[in-house]
Amino acid sequence: MIYPFREQEITLLKRLAVAYGRIDEYPKSIKICEMLLRSLREGYMAEWEIEELSIAANLSKYYGAVGEYCKSMELCEYVLPKARKHAYAYVLYFILFDIEWNKIKMIETGELDQGELEGCKEHIKGIYYTCRAKNNQIDMRNIKNFYEEYFGEAIELSIL
Repeated sequence: MIYPFREQEITLLKRLAVAYGRIDEYPKSIKICEMLLRSLREGYMAEWEIEELSIAANLSKYYGAVGEYCKSMELCEYVLPKARKHAYAYVLYFILFDIEWNKIKMIETGELDQGELEGCKEHIKGIYYTCRAKNNQIDMRNIKNFYEEYFGEAIELSIL
């Protein structure tokens, strides 16, 4: 069933999905995000495309968290050009990092070749430096923490 949500309801449901994600209740987050996307895609809101990007980005994260890396990557590929088109920086950083995170997980499960890991490492550094240049402190901290924990080394500025 598709519900015609009002803007306030969409905001509350997005927050609820994020809250469930923070306590590792990913199936509930996925269900809420999928329901919101179905509603938005029915055209109940005039400015639905921007709203769709953050929901789809979160859904991508939740799919990855439950091990559905291919679904997550499909959503990333869908969101990435739209985030670029709308210059939606927050979603752009989120999706670029999510792509690399999914690749790393796919390497760990044997779905991708181990040789891809170095490319992921360099892309994550690039995303970090872009966040740093834009003074995006939250994403910078999250990316830095992941990088240092996963790769066991600090992200260092390289002299060009």
